[in-house]
Amino acid sequence: MFTMEKHSKTEKNVAHATNAWIYFFQLTASIFHRCKTFQRCAELRRHWKPMEFSPDFPNHFRQLYHENLPRGAVVFGTEGEFIIGYDLYGCVLAWKERSMLPKIFIYNSRKKTCTPFMSILGSKKASNGEEAYLIDSTQNICQGNVTKAVEDLKDRRSTTTQETSTTTTSTTTTTTEALWSQKLVLMRNPEALVRHNRGAVGEKFRNHVVMDFKETESDKFSSVLCDKYVWKEVCVCDEVFKCSKVQLKKDYLGIRADCKAKGDCTVNAYDGDGNGAIQIAQNVHYVSCGISCLPRLEDLEKSKPIGLCTVDRKDVANKLIIDYALPLVFFHHNKPRCRYPGGEVIYYEKGTESHVPTSLFLDGGCVGTKDGKFYKAEGIYSIYHYCSEDTCTLLAVLTQGKITALEGEKIYTYDRERDCDKDKPFNDRDAYLRDIVSLMEGSCPPKTCAR
Repeated sequence: MFTMEKHSKTEKNVAHATNAWIYFFQLTASIFHRCKTFQRCAELRRHWKPMEFSPDFPNHFRQLYHENLPRGAVVFGTEGEFIIGYDLYGCVLAWKERSMLPKIFIYNSRKKTCTPFMSILGSKKASNGEEAYLIDSTQNICQGNVTKAVEDLKDRRSTTTQETSTTTTSTTTTTTEALWSQKLVLMRNPEALVRHNRGAVGEKFRNHVVMDFKETESDKFSSVLCDKYVWKEVCVCDEVFKCSKVQLKKDYLGIRADCKAKGDCTVNAYDGDGNGAIQIAQNVHYVSCGISCLPRLEDLEKSKPIGLCTVDRKDVANKLIIDYALPLVFFHHNKPRCRYPGGEVIYYEKGTESHVPTSLFLDGGCVGTKDGKFYKAEGIYSIYHYCSEDTCTLLAVLTQGKITALEGEKIYTYDRERDCDKDKPFNDRDAYLRDIVSLMEGSCPPKTCAR
């Protein structure tokens, strides 16, 4: 899922699109423009199919907040890189041997201590060196308790003023209530990904991001887009962790602040994000994402997939690792893909030169190639799988923005892909970044995940 604020669109920050529908319309229009140039529209339409799942598709794939154990510990409430430490693994093993596996434990990296909690309701402010890990969430948390990820969701402050006259002295205490605001927590988890525009959130944590809704910006929609081929329902929770699942008829879950009077506001959820949107949930604090280190492909494929994973490896020409922490990944083409606890892998089959429909739209990130080099992407681009004779490669095709090499002076731009008013062919090695193997969020180059 991703959220998208309605801001004016500029070349410097194309992520702030005026409207989510316009945003995707432009991207789709760009696809058909390129497709027309290469006379591939009929081919693209034949490949433009929704993802289908068998009737026995595992239900747990759609459950929110589920996490594999024991190495799949999730950090909540603290900033920093994802941590997989042997001390943590030892804690979990010791508790499992004693059949006392807690739901949550606090690990202090300075003291090397582990403190178990069977449950935490409310907030806990971390002390120096502390990280909190969710260990056991096999229950469907949409109907259970959600660990509170931020402190003070309702920030109401009062100030005291003193008034004094010359003849008589009177003290008047006036309580001034700050303008209403509320933080909305978007959970980050391999099974409940929250996609969001880069400018739509304030604070970013390891397993959640926080949006700010203010009274001065009421009646303004932020849009949440669910991957409707994977998630049929969206989980929304209030501040006391009372949760419900909602079924969407529209593609978008609209989130906005509604105010009856000054200071009397709530964040509500709607089926849709424009005229005719129907309210489906009130007082929403949680909507229900990843790992910002580059996992080794062999480690991913050795781990147990989350949900359905059916890939014929003998027909695979290229593999692409997708980081769960990327804020916007729009799957535009039904390629075989497997979701692992450490990241998602898309498998591209061998094909002919005509098989070049795009599979992904992305906004920014760190692009890795087969030779071990990394490139910083800024703006909107697509990933194409291009095959010529017996060689296939993954290309980055820019719509707006640029892709810059971290080493050297190589810069890829939309203008570089053009020859006058025509697109350059995909076999032009100087026009397109090729041999892509990974797309990551966070630091660039990314850290390599610990084994």
